[in-house]
Amino acid sequence: MGVCGRYVAALNAWFEVQEEEERITAHYETASLDTRARLEERVTRADDIRTAFRTFQLEVSALLCMQRERRVTDCVRRRRNQSSGVALAGSFLVRRLRSHC
Repeated sequence: MGVCGRYVAALNAWFEVQEEEERITAHYETASLDTRARLEERVTRADDIRTAFRTFQLEVSALLCMQRERRVTDCVRRRRNQSSGVALAGSFLVRRLRSHC
């Protein structure tokens, strides 16, 4: 095999290395894009869960506040029924109980 044969063999080897590099690059780019897509899906899902949880917390807080207001109103009614005539004490009690809500 002469110089020309060795040159052709080296050139073929170089082309094969170039093709292999292109295949590997394409493979890793595809894997990278797939990983990014999955990450974006998970981030979106996490944001949805976070938003749903915050909404749930607000609803629970509102329900608890409504229950407290109902208890305060019931307590005020009982107090008014017990002390039939002291309007100032009743209004003071209402302000005091509502401040705890």
